[in-house]
Amino acid sequence: MTAIAARADAAIGSLYQFFPSKEALAAALLSRYGEWMKVSLSKLVKEARTLTPRDLADTLIARRLERRPEREAVLAVTEAPGAAGERARFAESIRRHIALALKAVNPSLSSRRSRAMASVIVQVLKQVPVLVEEDRRQHLGIVRELRELLALYIAGTPTR
Repeated sequence: MTAIAARADAAIGSLYQFFPSKEALAAALLSRYGEWMKVSLSKLVKEARTLTPRDLADTLIARRLERRPEREAVLAVTEAPGAAGERARFAESIRRHIALALKAVNPSLSSRRSRAMASVIVQVLKQVPVLVEEDRRQHLGIVRELRELLALYIAGTPTR
């Protein structure tokens, strides 16, 4: 809790006033982030009907970068021993919503293919922060290429 308070630039007493333990703080963080994620992903699915594949690619990348510090904290909490179930629930919710958005943008996709594509897209999106940082340093247009890659993948016709 001392390290958390120092990183948050808060007094340790203030932290304990609201969160009596690390577990209480972790539960509050997961709950808050989980609620934001649920609303954000549901909104994405609703918006997807009006999006082009390129728009969906842009939206997925933008959403991946939203709330980055909070997301990193949630990842740290879910990497703790005993949190595998929570991590799996988050991952499944993300994949399920992305699959629904993919079908809304490209109705010719089968449910099976959209789920498989969602899993691939999740793995690609995990690299977005790294690629954004590399792009900032080298000015290579990496993010533009990533958007193009995702847009083409989303627009592709089903092969199965």
